[in-house]
Amino acid sequence: MLETIDADPWGKLYKLVTRKLQGPPATTNMDAQAVLRITDTLFPTRPLVDTQILPVDVEFPPFSAEEVDKAVYRAQKITAPGMDGITGRILSAVYRFRPTMLTGLYNSVRQGWYCTS
Repeated sequence: MLETIDADPWGKLYKLVTRKLQGPPATTNMDAQAVLRITDTLFPTRPLVDTQILPVDVEFPPFSAEEVDKAVYRAQKITAPGMDGITGRILSAVYRFRPTMLTGLYNSVRQGWYCTS
């Protein structure tokens, strides 16, 4: 195994040695109460927050063609699709074909009109 050091200094031997030098995790020698105190301090329990902070009758302004244009331009990058599965590439293709369609679609969703299937 020592002969491989020159050929591959970051190979198996390096990984084997660095794992051996790490030592056990810090929590290995702690009692359960100490671990609980640490986790409770680092991750405190917060009271539930009322997520309905806006009145239901709030009126949002419609999306402008410029806003949709900027959003589609930013989404052109190769990014992961959203929950709907639509990628930036698809948005860009639809926008090039019919730009007003996306503006109308986003404004319909803003008003609460959704496709059911």
